[in-house]
Amino acid sequence: MLVVDSYGVFVGKKGDRIVVRRRGEKVCEEPAGSVDLIRLSCRGVCVSLDLLELVLRYGIDLVVASRSGVPLALLVPFRAGSSIRTRREQYWAYRDDRGAFLAKAFIEGKVRNQANFLKYIVRVYRSVGPDVKASLLEASERISGLVEDLRGIECRDCDYVRRGVLGVEAEAASIYWEALSRVVPRELGFSRRRKRSERPRDVFNVLLNYAYGVLATEVWIALVKAGLDPWAGFLHKDNPRRPGLVYDLMEEFRVPVVDKPLLGFVVERRGLVSGFLGEDGRLCREGRLEVCGLLNRVLGCERRFGSERLSLRSIILRQARRIVKFLHGRRLYRPYVERW
Repeated sequence: MLVVDSYGVFVGKKGDRIVVRRRGEKVCEEPAGSVDLIRLSCRGVCVSLDLLELVLRYGIDLVVASRSGVPLALLVPFRAGSSIRTRREQYWAYRDDRGAFLAKAFIEGKVRNQANFLKYIVRVYRSVGPDVKASLLEASERISGLVEDLRGIECRDCDYVRRGVLGVEAEAASIYWEALSRVVPRELGFSRRRKRSERPRDVFNVLLNYAYGVLATEVWIALVKAGLDPWAGFLHKDNPRRPGLVYDLMEEFRVPVVDKPLLGFVVERRGLVSGFLGEDGRLCREGRLEVCGLLNRVLGCERRFGSERLSLRSIILRQARRIVKFLHGRRLYRPYVERW
């Protein structure tokens, strides 16, 4: 991943190499074949048309993101392949039991990963005291019990299952974040989960919100490559500002891609991460680069996936393609649950 996060930077090409310059001086040069993603996330960044042609020729994903990490645009080639039949099936599935099944599956993956991650903390984090470990195990059991409630919701259509599914998700999230707050270092001031719209002032929530934006970028890319419409979700309602299917598929990857590595990061760095928070309540440039680097390493790590070993980035793409196969009636969809 090549992250361009500085004002006044120009990104161009020289032969088959990507060149980054600031005020005429070269600061970075990479072979196009060694770059799989370019992330532009700052005002005052310029790119050349020659670079865009190079990116398209090598199949490099180019994303424009806001300073808060939210993806704004993705460069897609004019001939991206035929996905008309897949998208028709996607739109039809919203009104039948296929969309309802997927909505339940996404949240089942999220809830099971939350329960398993709490058990993982008990097993791995030696700094956690016995009283906290007991509360984490209790929280894990309570969350696991909600999976049966989720499976008991009848699959009719998306509108019918949404309220029940989101109710289970909200209850699991309340238990999960309350338990996790006992592990996050106290000096970071984390008491509960606050989304970006709530304007959090503690660094752990700000880190989470930025990292979820990075994850959304990866999921968006995977859905486009699979031929799906990122905006037409099943669990999340249609919203011109939120790509529904991106946030749907993100659910089963939030814990393994973001929560787990970020918790380890803040427990290791403790109070030092407070320096990443600017006066405006956003991450400073150093903090943004730290998060991008951390998640890029996590996404590149291999996991066991069925009988194979794949990187998490490849698993996200594989899950997107499994949605396609499910919509076409070729296989049952199962959410991704990390092996802890």
